[in-house]
Formats: sequence, C-alpha cells, structure tokens
Amino acid sequence: MPGVQDCIAYLLSDCAALFSHMTSGKGVSFISVPREANNDWLEVRLWATERGGTRATELLQTKIEGFYEKARSLVTAEPVPPWDVCRWHAQLQAWRQESGAILVPFPPEWQETAVVKELWVFASFIGKGRYCQKKSTYAAKLVKETLEQAASAAGASSGAAASSATTQNEHWTQYQDKSGSKYWYREPDGFWFWETDKHWERFFDEASRCYWWWNKETGLWFYEPIKSE
Repeated sequence: MPGVQDCIAYLLSDCAALFSHMTSGKGVSFISVPREANNDWLEVRLWATERGGTRATELLQTKIEGFYEKARSLVTAEPVPPWDVCRWHAQLQAWRQESGAILVPFPPEWQETAVVKELWVFASFIGKGRYCQKKSTYAAKLVKETLEQAASAAGASSGAAASSATTQNEHWTQYQDKSGSKYWYREPDGFWFWETDKHWERFFDEASRCYWWWNKETGLWFYEPIKSE
C-alpha cells in the first residue's frame, strides 16, 4: 500500500467488522497493518492459508480502492525521462516541496530499476469524508510540465552534434560580486544566474556526494564542479 497517512487511516476506519470477517474461519490467523507512513510504500502482512490469504487480499484491495476513488490522481510518466534513482529522488523532493502535495512513485520496486511508470498524487483529507484537490491538482500539472520539459531538453541535446559537443564542453563556475551575492556562470555561452533566483534549487546527491542545481521552470540542471583540496 502507498505510504500515505490518510490511506492508513482509511484502511483502519471501521476495520473491526472487516478484519473479523477475514479472520473468522476464513483461513487467516493474523493481519498486520502499518500505523505510520514512514516510506513511499508499506507492507500489509497476512498470516494465512493460501486460499485465505488470497481472499483477504481481495477484501483489503476492495477497501483501499474506496480511498483511491476519493483521493488519488494518476499521472503517467510520459515521456519517460532518462533519470537515475538519485535524480528521481531529487525531483520528487522538488515536486513535493513546491506543491505541498503527497506524491508516491509507482511501481513499488521502482528504485531497483530506476523506472517510474506513474506518479500517484493524493488529495488532502479535510474531514467528514471530504478531500481537498487544490494541492494535488497543482502537483499533477507540475509533474506533467516537468516531464515534457525534460523530454524536450533530451531531444534537443541528442538532435544535433553541435549541441552535444557544447554540452560536453560546458563548464560552470561560481562567482561572487562586491556585495557578497553569489552567481553561477556557464562557459562557453556566457549563461548565468543568481543563486537567489527562485527558479533555481540546489540538491545533494548521496550517491556521488556532490551538489547539483536544477531549474524547475526549464528543467536545466548541472553538477557543481568538485573543489580541489
């Protein structure tokens, strides 16, 4: 199940009758449901016979589908961006930070393959069975725009040999003006931006132990040069 606190609450709501039905002479001896959303995906564990476990899984799936119908929006990851796992993690963080919405990448094993097929975007529970779609609607729009920009950038970089050569030869350097404000300058074309520019965000890549910058409006990104000791 997705690691969404509202989803957990929904699954556990009025669960006494459901769990009693599954464990009463149905081949299920015990059910363990997560209580906290501490990961993108969580496990619901069943101790049961094969037949009882299959039936219990169907009942749980039917229950959780009720939550999906009310709170979930699906965004297909098309066009598929050429991102690795670290890049996906950073992008998810950026989407969540900007939209304030809950996003879960699908399938659950996406970190093993670096392939995200869908983004599950969840609305916010506001009480009495109602959900607010404001943040999730904006998040879905943001995801679609970013994927389209990433595809355009990838197509442009692979479409011309000159562009490819320029990308390989580009070099970013950080400078500071007299007031102490820092900015980045790109050679050889002279493109630059202030670090305080609202469209640029800085992230840390755990795998390479390097910092990198990303423009959430255009999709442009680069790694900071490694400083010599």
